[in-house]
Amino acid sequence: MQKSLFRTKLSKDLIRQAVLHCDIQPDDSVLELGFGPGFGLKFAAECVKSGTGKVYGTDHSPDMVEEATKLIQKENLLENVELRLGDVHELFYKDESMDIVFHVNCYYFWDDRQKAITGIHRVLKYGGKMVTVFYKNDLVKAVEAGVLTKEEVDFERYMDELKLYNLCDVRMEEFNHTDSDATYVVIFAHKR
Repeated sequence: MQKSLFRTKLSKDLIRQAVLHCDIQPDDSVLELGFGPGFGLKFAAECVKSGTGKVYGTDHSPDMVEEATKLIQKENLLENVELRLGDVHELFYKDESMDIVFHVNCYYFWDDRQKAITGIHRVLKYGGKMVTVFYKNDLVKAVEAGVLTKEEVDFERYMDELKLYNLCDVRMEEFNHTDSDATYVVIFAHKR
């Protein structure tokens, strides 16, 4: 379902932008939720490979874990990445173990956002940040097509939920791709 919703050509570019907005440093511990085919893991691993950092990924699809593992192996980044089959609602990472958590085209598929956001808050270190990225127009189209509901994609509500479940400095910015007319949205939040 997700593949048909989102622009395949631009998805890789969107994921690259998400990683850039994370401002990953070589010694950071980074978690990507719903990593799909693994492009975000690859881009993030390239940011930490010169330091002591590590990239972790959780996805609920065995097919995506397999596909991402092949990409990470092909790119020779296995020592920098740890993949896990799992669910955003049950993050099996230590408390305060991540500097950054990010996800792309994801939050509107979470069944229990309170549980997911509480888990993100738990695994983030104090001072850590979360980055959410999506194409706003794709969400509008998904609602018009009846694939998602307005409530599921309501990013204002999502931002309120981030605040409600103890993330702070929540803000949203819109950006344009330099090589296309696509506008994407980034939501930033922190743990203080």
